[in-house]
Amino acid sequence: DDEVDVPDPASAFQPDDVFGASEVIDHTAFKWRATEWRGRPWHEAVILEAHVGTFTREGTHRAMIDKLDHLVATGITALELMPLADFAGKRNWGYDGVLWYAPDSAYGRP
Repeated sequence: DDEVDVPDPASAFQPDDVFGASEVIDHTAFKWRATEWRGRPWHEAVILEAHVGTFTREGTHRAMIDKLDHLVATGITALELMPLADFAGKRNWGYDGVLWYAPDSAYGRP
């Protein structure tokens, strides 16, 4: 077989990293329930830039959820997560992400 398999560049998930097949994700499956939420004025923002892979021992998005109450208690009002886009390898700062619409599979699923 001389064919080369490549992921869809607009993929929303790469379960086997950047060299594997893309997985189709149903973006309508999540039902947003906070219909009245509008955010807060940006001049009130206290932003924390957090590296998903090193923020918790588990290094996943789900593990970060357990830390949200602590962040709120310290005055953090917004999180800038990095890196989000899928990248080659296990750890990365995200500056060379290759699949911009897919979260890195090491951090969890959409």
